[in-house]
Amino acid sequence: MYKTFKYLSKKKKVVLGIIASYALCNIFLVPVLTILAPYFINIFLGLPSQIYGIVEGIFVLGMIIGGFWISIKPKMFSMKKVHYTYFPMIAGVLLMSSLGAVKANNYVLAVLFGISGMAIMMSLSLSNVLTLTFIQKEVPLEMLGKISAFSTAIATISVAPGQLLYGQVIEAGIPIGIILLITAAANIALVIFVKWNVRAIDEMNNV
Repeated sequence: MYKTFKYLSKKKKVVLGIIASYALCNIFLVPVLTILAPYFINIFLGLPSQIYGIVEGIFVLGMIIGGFWISIKPKMFSMKKVHYTYFPMIAGVLLMSSLGAVKANNYVLAVLFGISGMAIMMSLSLSNVLTLTFIQKEVPLEMLGKISAFSTAIATISVAPGQLLYGQVIEAGIPIGIILLITAAANIALVIFVKWNVRAIDEMNNV
């Protein structure tokens, strides 16, 4: 594992940055869908589990739309501009953060929350296709297995801190709107990091 990290830090810094972005997503974004979503639907809105199931289905629709979109319009997307694929995610989190202050029927709020989650999942789908394709092209075949294992390990390890963090924040009684605004700020920082990371692609191409 350490040798793989050392190899990436010296020869494939962009790939290492991509793997770091996966970890950051698992800490500051995925818990929105796995921890905050059931809390918002079942407890905050007081809606039954069937509604939460429908909202989850809307989330998944975003991933399907993202995959379909990039498959029929591949020229619209490039690794150098991968940070643009995160914009729907930011919009989705910001919309979620405003729902607590919106005066509307709880079912309408649930649908809006689902649409927000759909935007998040679409962003993840688009960015994952671009980054995974880049890794497969950039990494030598003999190193691909080790780097894939390293990436999976980092992504898996980073899940638990995010779940624990958001669970503790909810238990502390912090309003969900505040939690989501902080999440949006964290994800804006993630987009800035991703944009900074892919700038090195131009440098690599000019070498």
